Amino acid sequence: MQKKIFKLAVDRNKYKRRIKEIFRTNNLYKSHGCFVFLIYKPFIELKPSEASVEIIKAVKSANL
Repeated sequence: MQKKIFKLAVDRNKYKRRIKEIFRTNNLYKSHGCFVFLIYKPFIELKPSEASVEIIKAVKSANL
């Protein structure tokens, strides 16, 4: 997470928790390897359900 976008640690942690929850609920930890996510402004504007779809699509397109 970038400090330029998320100036407060509270905000950075919120999006970290959101991504971890998406991985947990969709069981992506075991089926795929390790990932590094960079989050930019458009991700912030997504609803949680839309963010979930985008992350799942990104993980599956990685084809690990």
